[in-house]
Amino acid sequence: MLSGSRFAIRGSRFEQLIKSASRPADTDLVADDSRQPDQGTTLVELLVAIMLMGTAVVSILVALRTSTRASSIDLSQAKAYEWVQSVSDQIYDAPRVPCYSGGSAAAISAYQSAANGAAKPPGWSSGSVTVTNVEFLGRAQTTDPFSWSSAFCFESATTTNPYYTSPLYTQRVTFSVNGPPNTTTVTMQVVKSEK
Repeated sequence: MLSGSRFAIRGSRFEQLIKSASRPADTDLVADDSRQPDQGTTLVELLVAIMLMGTAVVSILVALRTSTRASSIDLSQAKAYEWVQSVSDQIYDAPRVPCYSGGSAAAISAYQSAANGAAKPPGWSSGSVTVTNVEFLGRAQTTDPFSWSSAFCFESATTTNPYYTSPLYTQRVTFSVNGPPNTTTVTMQVVKSEK
């Protein structure tokens, strides 16, 4: 071995490096309790956070879709009731059809023509209105209570008949309004008498 301070290697830094290099490689991976714990996140924590955020986003999107759908339904119902009011006014303003001039079928036909004159709400290019029934207020016998039926007809066209057409002979007209496909259907009854 060489002598002299210049070539003396024992106890030097070089000797320490050789010792550390000869240690097995996996000794650095062993947890050292004297060191501070790692402050990072684990894969499990990251997956749980992603799952919670995904659940929150899905919940918000479902709430938004439900709100949009409810608003659409509310608008459709408002338009249907607007149309019902217009049809009701058209039927009420139409001349009353007495029961002796063709019965319920003639009245339905006349009131259907009047109902078709009602304007559809803005934005509704399709839809239909149908007069389904016309009933007359009356009773089968004088001792029976008054009720609605399409069979009752106490009116008469002759002025000498005690059942001559009177403003008191009321009719109940039933009609339905159907909005565009997959929207709203509203049924209403209008009581009509002479003006």
